[in-house]
Amino acid sequence: MIDFTSTRAGASPQDKACAQFLVAIIAYAIRDASQPLTAEERHRQVVCKPHAREALSFLFGPDLAFSAYARLIGSSAESIRRALLQPSNSVETGWMHYPDKRRLALHARAVMENHA
Repeated sequence: MIDFTSTRAGASPQDKACAQFLVAIIAYAIRDASQPLTAEERHRQVVCKPHAREALSFLFGPDLAFSAYARLIGSSAESIRRALLQPSNSVETGWMHYPDKRRLALHARAVMENHA
């Protein structure tokens, strides 16, 4: 489970609430980046969905917000990125379900945007 801060003994209620909020932001970005590819994306090999492009930029781009969010929940941006892109079976975490089909869509988009 990535949400270490909100489950850590001794974390204040405010820290736990903040960590849960940041996890939700990361989870929504992952969801947006890993939506099934459109026919146009498969044909043109370009990310066409604006939300997917923004999510990829947040998760893999140079902006430091994602790194800060990951650190604040008790993880690291690099470990989350590795987990998102590594080939494996479906992953079930405490905060989201991430099946291989979504992992493949995210990986394809990351390659299209030169993030993988």
